[in-house]
Amino acid sequence: MAFLATLWTKTRLSILTPFVRLLRAIIVTLARLAIENKPNPDVIQYIPSLSTTTATSPTAKSETTIVAAAPVPTHEIKVHIYNPSPLPPSAIQAETPTETCDPKLKPTASPSPVLITACGSGFIFPGLGLDASYCRLISSKAAHTVVDVEYRLAPEHPFPCAIEDFISVVTWVQSQPERFDTSRISIGGFSAGGNIAASVPANLFPPGTFANLVLFYPVLDASISPKVKMETFRADMENGGKGGSRKNPPLGGMGSVPACLMKIMQACYLESAVAEARARPTSSCTGKDDNVSADAVLKDPRISPTYADASRFPARCLFVTAEYDCLAKEAEDLGERIRAVDGDGEAGRTVIVRRVLGCGHQFDKGCKPGSEREKVRDEVYATVVDLLKGD
Repeated sequence: MAFLATLWTKTRLSILTPFVRLLRAIIVTLARLAIENKPNPDVIQYIPSLSTTTATSPTAKSETTIVAAAPVPTHEIKVHIYNPSPLPPSAIQAETPTETCDPKLKPTASPSPVLITACGSGFIFPGLGLDASYCRLISSKAAHTVVDVEYRLAPEHPFPCAIEDFISVVTWVQSQPERFDTSRISIGGFSAGGNIAASVPANLFPPGTFANLVLFYPVLDASISPKVKMETFRADMENGGKGGSRKNPPLGGMGSVPACLMKIMQACYLESAVAEARARPTSSCTGKDDNVSADAVLKDPRISPTYADASRFPARCLFVTAEYDCLAKEAEDLGERIRAVDGDGEAGRTVIVRRVLGCGHQFDKGCKPGSEREKVRDEVYATVVDLLKGD
């Protein structure tokens, strides 16, 4: 059975990979034609990868991750950096190739707090630059350095490659206390990037490492199939609980990512991890059958942060969900579970769960100037600014 499962996985991925590559090429081409304002970060930097190993089983509530410099970095991680106030090229550490976008930059007076953020991607599409306006606003309004990360994509680089890239970037930030305020490192992300941003603090760094967690419409539970998520969401909508019988967001934009596309994304990101679990001897899993082993993988808290120990998340969290997005419930449920750890407002813990009405997944992208959706986006972004500033 293990051999057949492995063979099936390889066959499936061999079919999905060229399809995803073609789909990427089409989407990137269309995006380049549609985007009027290209990203304009202050610095484009390439960070060397680190080697990481997990010291406990992947299904444990708490893990110890050993992070060390790789003898020879396997790759470099591209990041866009937005400075709260200008930095000169001389202030950028020279150990990695760096492109500066403005030779007239001036130094900051002191180390700045940092927001490390991950773009949406569905784990398979390039998204660096999609959040440029958000990054620029946060850097200027919240006085943070914003590091926007281009992590590796599936199916060429499946789980846990994207998480490992994020660990490398966090470690790189921590290594520069003269440049960054390492006591005020925040982490966040959008959609699939929100999954990565939630996974890293909940599983892979000591509690207290991160000051804030900021998640926009994240995917947090891979153990529930996309089909079931969509069916549950539609039933709820039809019952009039959260939007009546409407199928499309009244403020425009997309609703939920289609279940068929979510299924492809999940297969590309996780199929290899599931196949590896099925190939292990039953004594190392549950001693039952392949389906149980696969379910255990999908409930790995690094893959599905909803299963992580709630007390490990940062003390200050913001979950932004959308009324017409089938992913809203899992994010809101996790937010409430974190809030219940010691009571909202107690022991310094603050958890904000904000559902945006009339909008769907990626509601903050492609807003028409002057539209109601743009106003909603600006209000939500202002909430992020207030959280990061400690207001």
